[in-house]
Amino acid sequence: MVTRAATRHLNELAANFPVVAITGPRQSGKTTLARMAFPDKPYVSLENPDTLWTATQDPVGFCSGTKEGGVRRGPAVPELFSYLQQVVDEDRRPGRFVLTGSRQFDLHSRISQSLAGRAGLLQLLPFLLCEAHGADVKALPALSRVLFGGSTRRFTPRCRARSLYGQYVQTTLNETCARSSTFAISPLPALCAPVCARVGQLLDLSSLARTAA
Repeated sequence: MVTRAATRHLNELAANFPVVAITGPRQSGKTTLARMAFPDKPYVSLENPDTLWTATQDPVGFCSGTKEGGVRRGPAVPELFSYLQQVVDEDRRPGRFVLTGSRQFDLHSRISQSLAGRAGLLQLLPFLLCEAHGADVKALPALSRVLFGGSTRRFTPRCRARSLYGQYVQTTLNETCARSSTFAISPLPALCAPVCARVGQLLDLSSLARTAA
């Protein structure tokens, strides 16, 4: 397992807030980090249809069964957040619940509505080069560093970067952004190329808008 640089910050948040929420892109290692940092906490995945149904239909019973806390992964369930507020208000011990989710807009919205002042937020990005390569990072050619990226899936044997990142972009646009009314999906694919071409440069929104138009 790779030791993440964010572990220290995560532990600091858990020492001060009853709820900690880890957000970030898909495949950035959110759940893995949470389970490594809190190995003794029970783990519940709301990606499981049966578990999600239970949380939606009976949020009171769902939370009551794990009042000592735990790691929650999955979509933001409005009813669950409302009851979670009541649970932590009755017992504000720090580090009780750890939430993870890729749908950052949903998660941030629910936290601001129900858990404001009760939750610490950590945004986890994909692997840093020093996390992925350790002391060997300085010996890597510049092109190898760029092509590696930071996705945790790049550690999968025979994983091809072109296939991985192509599918990643498509999934993000079709699933994550489509769930937010903030974005119109159709212009986003055309926007990706000029944005990527400007990595490492000063952000000039006027130039980017002209290129993507």
